[in-house]
Amino acid sequence: MTNGPDTYLGATLGSPVVTEPMAFPRGCPALLKALFSLREGDVRGTHCAFLVDSGRDRLTPKAIGRQVDFLRERLGMPIVYVGQPRGQHDIPRLMTLNIPTVVPQKCVSLPFLALQVRNAGPRRPVGRNRFAGCEQLIVLAALHAHIAKDFGRAELTDLLPYSGTAVWMALNTLEELGLCAVSGGTGAVPARYTFTRQGRDLWDAALPYFIRPFTRTVGLAQPPPPPAVLAGENLLSERTELAPPKGRATYAVWGKAFRDPPAADLLPERDAPCVLQLWKYPPTLLGDNTIDTLSLILSLKDSPDERVQGECDRLLRRFPW
Repeated sequence: MTNGPDTYLGATLGSPVVTEPMAFPRGCPALLKALFSLREGDVRGTHCAFLVDSGRDRLTPKAIGRQVDFLRERLGMPIVYVGQPRGQHDIPRLMTLNIPTVVPQKCVSLPFLALQVRNAGPRRPVGRNRFAGCEQLIVLAALHAHIAKDFGRAELTDLLPYSGTAVWMALNTLEELGLCAVSGGTGAVPARYTFTRQGRDLWDAALPYFIRPFTRTVGLAQPPPPPAVLAGENLLSERTELAPPKGRATYAVWGKAFRDPPAADLLPERDAPCVLQLWKYPPTLLGDNTIDTLSLILSLKDSPDERVQGECDRLLRRFPW
């Protein structure tokens, strides 16, 4: 969001409101400066700072609240969040958390003035209810004990093929879903995270949000070269008593590492002896040069074959939670 709150606040309150750009105080995290701009002005005689969302990324209401609290402590004045929350329920959550909020054409909520105005308007679509690749990898890394029970964003950035901003956003989402808790994260104190559940309990809590790791499949005339690895029912048959599928082999590769093969090597999937899955994250990231157990199970979660689902259940029971 690039415009200030002046016009909407003035129309809603019935009196002019003028805001001016304001410099961030010293010691503000770089991510805060990247995702917001700061303005200041008077609202009904109270001098406020307005934290204006750039709209580049989605922050959860709790994460917005932490930024508001941090700036209020630094500036010693009320801080008002100005933005367009993505989720249908984000505005009520902001109000429940008593975060001063201005959402143009939607609401003005200024608890320090005992003021709340809600406007009728079209309903926003329901927020995302499935993990993105980064969120899924963080949970799987915890289940495979690749990260400590108490961890920071830096450890994840070193492990995962995502930017610090992407990891931060993923952790915010996991916190909003109640899967992890955060301490610190204001000023010079780095945020530390812990999952609210462990082991099988965490898997069960995250299960509704897990996604199939691959986005699409490609039919090939011959096995793909490395870094592609064996996947699907072929890999499952190596780890269980399931008989390998006849006449077809399945492989996986990170979608970003995929390069279109020669046209002669491409076949309609129904006729192809080899099928290549294009994954949302590196399939061997959490395994030892192979696909980790939990990602393999998730890659087969839509299989209609009861034998496949039965063997996946056995793998889950044997997993060292």
